[in-house]
Amino acid sequence: MSVFRATTVREALSISLLLAALVGLAACGEAEAGPSEAASAGGGGGGAPAPAKERALCSGADAFTFQRVNAEAGWQGSAFGILWRNGYAYLRVDGHCNYYAYDSHRNDPIVTGVLTGAEAQALAAETGYATWPSYDGLVANGGIFDASTEVLNDGWHELFCRQGCRDLPAESDVEAARVLEPMLDAADAWRDRLLARGVPLGGSVRFAVAIQNEAVHGGVFLEWPLATPIEAYAVDPTISKEDEDYDPITTGYLAEGEDAAALRALRAQAVATALKGSQTEGWISIDAPGDTFYEVVVADVLPYEDETGVVPRRFSQLAE
Repeated sequence: MSVFRATTVREALSISLLLAALVGLAACGEAEAGPSEAASAGGGGGGAPAPAKERALCSGADAFTFQRVNAEAGWQGSAFGILWRNGYAYLRVDGHCNYYAYDSHRNDPIVTGVLTGAEAQALAAETGYATWPSYDGLVANGGIFDASTEVLNDGWHELFCRQGCRDLPAESDVEAARVLEPMLDAADAWRDRLLARGVPLGGSVRFAVAIQNEAVHGGVFLEWPLATPIEAYAVDPTISKEDEDYDPITTGYLAEGEDAAALRALRAQAVATALKGSQTEGWISIDAPGDTFYEVVVADVLPYEDETGVVPRRFSQLAE
């Protein structure tokens, strides 16, 4: 059953530009720069988010106040679980106007930067950010069974486009899909633009190592860069879920400092091989003695992740 609020599409779209001016922008910088210290990668943000329901894109909250995410649950339980745990394509903006953009169809890093006040205002206006509370819980279903779920989230409200609702909406959800389509289209255009100009995210990384019975991808094999032997981290994906308390294939291992830099260099080397297939889809093939083959996945750590590597969907889920 589709969910749709009483506000009509025409009413929502006609007032969205007027309401956008009310979206708070005071915390935004006026020049492109790296992320603020409050949003340094690998931590919970330091302070708590805005205690009151002060809904503003750049409110000063230590949390993501804008999230447009392609969520993909199908890879959970594999090493891709750490790569796509927080979405396989997204644009996130926090309360300090720091943005984080990602498109994981390549072995590329998350990129980051800071929106200017004018850019934050334009992003809010073009995505109908001021109207999201009116559509909280809106769901539009589609007819493409293997398509991802596209989510808009501001920390309090969520809107969902499921199974390709933009391309092939269910007959009962056509009106809901029409509400979501311009919002998602605008957010995607912003993500692509910011992907092109952002700088690679630094800080910690998560990584996972899977044992393969054979060189299934047939790519170039690279050397393992860490002092600890790769077999110390390796997990057989066929038995990785036996321990219910900790599943290293999905949670991964946290690397910091020199180890994080070495793993990022490994990822860049994989991209530089210019091979298609595994090297562009996230897997990195590692050379090792004997007949064992290893595949590695490296994922940047976003700000505000919890200890398992998940970005909370709601402000109430953030650790204080």
